[in-house]
Formats: sequence, C-alpha cells, structure tokens
Amino acid sequence: MKKTMKSHLLLLWVAMSALFLLAATSPEMPEAKTTVRRQKETSPSSPRIAAPEPKAVILVSVGGPARGNNRDYYTWTASASGGTAPYTYYWEYTIDGVHYNTFVTGTGTSQTAQMPLDLDLHLRVTATDANGAQAVGTKTTINTGDTTHP
Repeated sequence: MKKTMKSHLLLLWVAMSALFLLAATSPEMPEAKTTVRRQKETSPSSPRIAAPEPKAVILVSVGGPARGNNRDYYTWTASASGGTAPYTYYWEYTIDGVHYNTFVTGTGTSQTAQMPLDLDLHLRVTATDANGAQAVGTKTTINTGDTTHP
C-alpha cells in the first residue's frame, strides 16, 4: 500500500507540474499577456532614448605674418571648418608663450595688433561652432628686431 501511495503521489505531482507548465505558457493567462506586452515595449520599433550625438570635430587655422618688425601693425585671420556654422572666435595673445591675455577686440575672424618691442607675438584663437564644438589654432610671429622704426 505504501508503494501505491507513493506512485499516486508521484503521478499527482507530475500531473500538477504539467498543468502548472501548461497554464504558465497559455496565451489566455494574464501572466502570459504581461510577458507579451513587455516584449512589445522593448521591440526594435518602440521609441528609445537616443544617446547624445558626439560633437563634430572642427578645425581652425590661423593665417598671418610669420615675421614682423618692432612696433609695426599686422593682421591675422582665423578660419574654421567642420562642425556647424556659424562660428565664433575668441582671440588671445602672449609674449612669453605661456600666460595668455584676451585682446580688447577679441572676437571676429581677424585681429590686428602691434608687434611688441623686441619680443615675439604668440596668438591663440578658439573657434566654437553653433553646437558648442571647439577647436584651438595658434600662430607665432617672430620679431626680427628691426629698430629703425620710431
């Protein structure tokens, strides 16, 4: 009798397990609908939050004289490319190559300045595009030391 009872319990357990498995995979069960709904929400056609676009790479070049004379005036120009126009320009200068100062008129595509007495002039311009991407260009004008000018 013990063996028969164990057999009946085993058959009952197998039958219950089969019913549970059948019920869990049945499309009529609310749990199955929830699973299907979640699959639809994460399907490739559902809207997703996009990762931010990387800023475009822009380039800036600075043109102007490579050499200059004491106290003469020269003009340098900046030109940016890549990214999204329009661009803004921020000009700085230094005579020691390290400590930069802002030009009084430090915006626009060109900058006119006087060569310092017996010192080279180092220029740095930062170009920023419409989306905030930035690039830095530099130019050094070597002072030839011409002192014939008053």
